[in-house]
Amino acid sequence: MNRAPRKRFGQNFLVDAQVIQRICDTIAPATDQLLIEIGPGRAAITRPLL
Repeated sequence: MNRAPRKRFGQNFLVDAQVIQRICDTIAPATDQLLIEIGPGRAAITRPLL
């Protein structure tokens, strides 16, 4: 995906793998738990949770 953050929209994309891992570890979803990520951008959190 070749999307760049747009400053005028205040966009920031999460790219730090360690931060992403900490978030996923904190969420720690159960296999049968439904999660909805609002505004996933580049799916930085969605992909590791799948």
